[in-house]
Amino acid sequence: MITIIGGGPGGYTAAIRAAQLGAEVTLIEREEFGGTCLNWGCIPSKVFLKGSKIFSQLEVGEAYGVSARASPFDMRRLVEKKDEVKQSLVTGLKNVLRSYGVHMLHGEGRITDEHTVQVGVEKIPSDKIIIATGSEPDVPHLFQEMVITYKEAFQLEYLPRSVMVVYGGVFSVELAWFFLETGSEVIMLTAGLLEKEFEDIEGRIASYLRNRGIKSVEGRITSIKKSGEKKIVDVGAEEVMAEEVIWMKRKPSFGGIPQTFLTGESITVNEHMQTALPHVYAVGDCTGSFLAGDAMAQGITAAEHCLGRNAVYKSQLVPKVMYAPEAAVVGLTEKEAEKYDVVKGNFPFGASGRAQTVGALQGRVTILSDKKYGEILGASVLGKGATELIHLISFAMMMEATIDELSRLLCAHPTMTEMVKDASLDIHGNAFNMPRK
Repeated sequence: MITIIGGGPGGYTAAIRAAQLGAEVTLIEREEFGGTCLNWGCIPSKVFLKGSKIFSQLEVGEAYGVSARASPFDMRRLVEKKDEVKQSLVTGLKNVLRSYGVHMLHGEGRITDEHTVQVGVEKIPSDKIIIATGSEPDVPHLFQEMVITYKEAFQLEYLPRSVMVVYGGVFSVELAWFFLETGSEVIMLTAGLLEKEFEDIEGRIASYLRNRGIKSVEGRITSIKKSGEKKIVDVGAEEVMAEEVIWMKRKPSFGGIPQTFLTGESITVNEHMQTALPHVYAVGDCTGSFLAGDAMAQGITAAEHCLGRNAVYKSQLVPKVMYAPEAAVVGLTEKEAEKYDVVKGNFPFGASGRAQTVGALQGRVTILSDKKYGEILGASVLGKGATELIHLISFAMMMEATIDELSRLLCAHPTMTEMVKDASLDIHGNAFNMPRK
């Protein structure tokens, strides 16, 4: 019997995998099955970004022979569309869980002893427990009445003329981009723009955001006060005005998890996702990793290890992606790869026939390889299609393909995938679509 506390990407993936392997599974969720990702994060943000992309493309249509007059952006209809997509996916998820015989319970799961989880008055005996309690908004009490969180942002029924996005990360940049494309003035306050995995391309992304008109400020917020329809935010010696201040910071949510499992602000786990108690596992945001792809990979690892398989979580093989502006990374950064004799291959989007045809001239594919053995160490893709292209490189790394093997990839023409091949060939200066070095 496996009991999982939390029905987000880590929890529901673990539940399905454990059930596939023959386990009896109970999945407990106190809010909405699908967690932050499906209800208030990944999925809503992608619906919003699709809407803003269509709206912004009306401005460039004339270059392709299409003329259109933009009507005012309809936030209310977009929220309705987001809810339609979300509900469809939640219903589908529940159907999948039922098909595998997963017992779903609504309520807060509390670990009462090493082998018991309690929901209300019901006590569930458990051979193994997986903690997947996710995360929640982290707003200082002083500012709670003056800001909205990401949850409220996806329920807005009007388009603010100006927004201030507080706290960095992929999720924050995507939301800032949505408001930029729909015509809002956007200010970002963050000490670090993106997660550390993006450090090789963070500078380029920051420059691109600035050039597109997103303003950035640094410092500590000391007060927020209302002035008419706007908020006045004191950031050190600077005052920033915005109609909406969106506080994006999240923190792990522990609910009914005993303090004995916590080490600081998260739960420490080993490579199998086990906590200090070998039969209790933890996955997802509660371990300090706030990306859904990580949570799902961790959930599979935990479920398989629960059932006797020697499953190991390898974070560096899980791509990290951002959808607007589109970017993706996998493996080691250049700094992390310093212990190797690194060679680097690059290919610019502007040299791609397919990128030219779709007007995606800004971007680059970069691949890091070990010179001695040809091991693929890491990669970054910045530009249109990055969130899909990165998986080809990730799969090559997972299969332990060498850079020479990746460079033999056979591609249809013209395709974006050719850029991965050419970046691999560039390791030895042999890219087909760049001048000889």
